Formats: sequence, structure tokens, C-alpha cells
Amino acid sequence: MKLKLLFIMSFFCVLYNTMNAQSESQGEIIKQCVALQELQKKIPNEIKQSMKDILILNQGANFTFGQDLSIDDKSVLLISEQELINKKGNGYFVFDTLTIEDSKATSIYKFVYLKDNKEIAVSVRLTLEKSANKWGIVNAIID
Repeated sequence: MKLKLLFIMSFFCVLYNTMNAQSESQGEIIKQCVALQELQKKIPNEIKQSMKDILILNQGANFTFGQDLSIDDKSVLLISEQELINKKGNGYFVFDTLTIEDSKATSIYKFVYLKDNKEIAVSVRLTLEKSANKWGIVNAIID
């Protein structure tokens, strides 16, 4: 009985550590996605200046990053479509996929904002690799 309990406890410890590492990796990858220089160049300055927080529409990808994630002193917030309606004028991110497998990750996402009452979406596909415990961008494609 003790052996069975020890096995179950070990299993949950491994599972917890794996999920925690996944959450940390996801947070680091999201930081890379948001800060991508090629993307930042495509976002109008007035949109960047109006963003008090970094908004991510909570659909598509399975998010596990910590609630205390921030980038450049801006909190990263997961929001619903209803909450997005209340935040008119702000740009936001939509992640279609965010996959992490060992030391490789892929993220397909877009940054969406309004310009002249027209919705503009800048699509991005990133490939990242983890080396020496740090995620780095291997390839970036922006439409």
C-alpha cells in the first residue's frame, strides 16, 4: 500500500513539475511573440501608446502561463470576446496555436487593431528553440 501511495505521489510531482515548466516556457514564448521587432514596426505608435495592458483573446491556444506575467511594465491579460468589446480602441493578440515540444516551439498568432474603423490584422508565425534554458527565435514570418 505504501509503495502504491509513493508511486502516485511521485507521478503527481512529475506532472506538477512538467506543467510548471510548460507554464514558464509559455510565458517566455509569449514575451518573444509580443516583443518581436518586425511586428512592433508594423503597429502604429498611437496604438502602442494607447495600450495600457497587453490583451490576449482567450480562444484558440491553451494558455497555462502565470497570472503575474508582464512585459515592459504592462500586465498580460487573457480576455473574453465580451471583455474585448468594452476595450474599444485597444489592440490585442489572438493566438491560433502555441505548441511546445521539448526544446522547440511554434506560435501562430496575429495582432489586431482598428484603423479608420477598419480591423487590421498582422499575422505572424514564429519558430523558436530553447538553448541554455533560454528561448530564441529561429524563424519569423509576418504577413
